[in-house]
Amino acid sequence: MALDLDRSVYLAANESGALMWRLLSQGVTHASLVDSLAQTYGLERSVAERDVAAFVEELDRQNCLERSEVPR
Repeated sequence: MALDLDRSVYLAANESGALMWRLLSQGVTHASLVDSLAQTYGLERSVAERDVAAFVEELDRQNCLERSEVPR
């Protein structure tokens, strides 16, 4: 559960969403996020990819993401 103070809106996530949220807050890469989701829940990589994409899209739509450049 998260609170958007600007809009006074609560945002909720299921167990897998909470895992992704926690990992995103640690700055993991997209690939690491997919790997973690697939391993934790025994998902096919394609399913984990789809789930990560949907979650990240929703966070982006809700303006909950701050993107950073990956150091080279």
